[in-house]
Amino acid sequence: MLLKFSKSDILDSSLVYPETGALGFTILTRSHFIHGGEKDSDTESESEATVTRRTTIVDKRGVTVAEIGWDGRRPVEVIIGKDKVTVKEMFGPQSAILS
Repeated sequence: MLLKFSKSDILDSSLVYPETGALGFTILTRSHFIHGGEKDSDTESESEATVTRRTTIVDKRGVTVAEIGWDGRRPVEVIIGKDKVTVKEMFGPQSAILS
């Protein structure tokens, strides 16, 4: 099964079948800002918050088939179905960085 990205932004794109253009999967990535517990949320800027992201991959029926948890730009966990694997388990002590 060969799929292609519909856009150059691979973290927010669809995967389509090249022969037909039919939708295979949708990739959605959303950022979340986690503010420190001791700081005043009214004065804290987004740059002072910890940024995490979550990428969700859903099939054409809208069912989630996989998720990727991020710490900034560094993937930290991959969930496929009910299986959860840390990036360290996949790649050893060195972790992957997606630029």
